[in-house]
Amino acid sequence: GENGSSLTTKWESALPNTPYDTGGGITTDKLGMFHAATIKPGTYTVRGTVTDAYAMEYVGCSLTVTIEVIDPSKPPDPPDPPPGGERDGGKMKIKVYDSENRLLTSTADGVWEREPARIEVEIDQAKIDTVFSKIDSDIKKAMDERKAYFEKLYPAPDYEDVVISFEPPSWQSKTSATTAWPASIPLQVTGPGIARSFMLNPKLGVQSNNYDGTTTPTLTTWNATLNSSDYVVKTEPFTIHVPYKVDVSVTYNKCEEIDDPNWVADPDNPDDAPPKIKQCTPGADRDTLSNAYQITVQGDQTQFEVYEPNARGYMEHTAEWMEYEARDRYKNSQPNDFYAGERILVRIQLDPRHVHPFSGKYPRIVSASGWISEVGQKSTVLQSLLPLQPSTPTLWKGAQQMVPKLGMREVGVDTPLMGDKQRGFMKGSSYAVYYQVGFAFNVQKGFPYLDKSGLSGHDQADYRSPFRIIANAWERQGIRNHTSQ
Repeated sequence: GENGSSLTTKWESALPNTPYDTGGGITTDKLGMFHAATIKPGTYTVRGTVTDAYAMEYVGCSLTVTIEVIDPSKPPDPPDPPPGGERDGGKMKIKVYDSENRLLTSTADGVWEREPARIEVEIDQAKIDTVFSKIDSDIKKAMDERKAYFEKLYPAPDYEDVVISFEPPSWQSKTSATTAWPASIPLQVTGPGIARSFMLNPKLGVQSNNYDGTTTPTLTTWNATLNSSDYVVKTEPFTIHVPYKVDVSVTYNKCEEIDDPNWVADPDNPDDAPPKIKQCTPGADRDTLSNAYQITVQGDQTQFEVYEPNARGYMEHTAEWMEYEARDRYKNSQPNDFYAGERILVRIQLDPRHVHPFSGKYPRIVSASGWISEVGQKSTVLQSLLPLQPSTPTLWKGAQQMVPKLGMREVGVDTPLMGDKQRGFMKGSSYAVYYQVGFAFNVQKGFPYLDKSGLSGHDQADYRSPFRIIANAWERQGIRNHTSQ
């Protein structure tokens, strides 16, 4: 190069590279000189690559330039129509949690009967914001294209002082007063329980509602079907309407060379041409960019189960009576054969099959009882109600009481009258103990006191224990009915 001011460069293009008069009688054929007057309108690419042997560090460097040649006698092509149309705003996500904030992991997972379920809906606001930004970018591009169009429509030197302005100067679709969001969107919960509807704010990212309609169980914990319909949570799609309108205004001066109207010809030189002056006339143009977008956010749907809590009731003999019966004369007696007057112990047990199949937890028992309501000899009404209390996390028993001469003994569901020889249980007759269990969330299973037909629960055998009276305790010589002590 010359003093570092230039570099020898190889220029390549589809443009013709021919010598031409640059003016003042100087003709040039330097590489890279192009005479626009000889080039047809169009878009051309010119590429220059450094080949200067005196600047090896730059050899191979290149520059590419795009040149647009226009024909001023022809109007520019009209711009593209204003952008608009459908845009994807993402999809909502529904999650269901139990009352301990445990996320249900599948559609087979569920909550306990009457347990409130927290339903969380996520609307991807970041996705929506990205769409708004893209819409603003599209509108900005359309404004730039419209400006370029008017610049070509009113080019120099025929037009001067060309001013192209937009109102508003830029478009912010998210905050525009014309952008219309739905006021709310519905969240529906349906199923065999109580249907509920909640309203969601489409402008919030995450929002939760508590659903308390889980009144009808669909499965037992051992996967027996109670109701074939699942609980379904659903949201419908919603659309954000994004109309826009940008006014374009153009002002300019249309200028041309005319003969000076005030010129007076010189009599001595009548052939002289009048001098030229520039005459400019103001003008204006208007246009509008207007269209609409629709951002659609897809809905979501999921489902969950409601598990029925259950327990098992059963009877036991006291240790003393188990020893007596092992030696008595009724060799064919069964486990649920009792003497009238014998203490009848009752239990409520949670078995492994009662565990929730997903949380791994037992249902929580808050109360339990056993009761008897029978008619004894001489039409005597025999009734009792025994509240039970927790003995272990999975077992409920009767309370302990002090019995004279015997010490602490567990209370049974029997009463002294039931062992009475004249009015109590009759030898050879069958009776039953009924159970009622209160679970968390105010769920009752078993038989309400004195209501033998009001079973609530999956299996009657879990909440009713029949027993047979094989004899009266007074038959045993030297044995007294300790329940009367």
